[in-house]
Amino acid sequence: MPYALVFVTWLVLGYNLFQLSAAYSWVDTQILRYRSSVREERMPTNVLRILNVLSVAFLAAGYLVLLYQADLAYWLLGWVALKFGLSAWLSDHMQCRVLCDQPYSRRTHLIAKADALANALTLTFILLILVFP
Repeated sequence: MPYALVFVTWLVLGYNLFQLSAAYSWVDTQILRYRSSVREERMPTNVLRILNVLSVAFLAAGYLVLLYQADLAYWLLGWVALKFGLSAWLSDHMQCRVLCDQPYSRRTHLIAKADALANALTLTFILLILVFP
C-alpha cells in the first residue's frame, strides 16, 4: 500500500472538508483581510495569479505522480487531472474576483462548496480504492 499517497489524500480530504464546512460570513471576513493585506504589500495582481496557478499546478502534478506510481487505472488519473484542472480554474476565477474588488456572493460561495464536495467525494473514492483494493 502506498502510504505516502494515503497520507496526502487524507490531508487534501481534510482541507476540502474544512472548505465545505466554512461559513459564508467567515469566508467573507477572510477575503476582506486578504484584500487589505494585498493592498498593504502592493502586490501586482498578475504576480499573485501566477503564484496561485503555479502552486496549484505543482501540487496537482505531484499528486498525479503519486497516483500513477500506485498503479491506479488511467481513467481515474484522467478524472483526477480533469477535476484538479477545474478546481484550479475556479480558484483562479475566484482570486480574480477578490483582487478586482468584486463582491463575494452567496452564489460564488455555493460554487466553491460544490467544488469542495466534488473533491471530497473523489478523494474518498481514492481512499476506498487504496485501503480496500
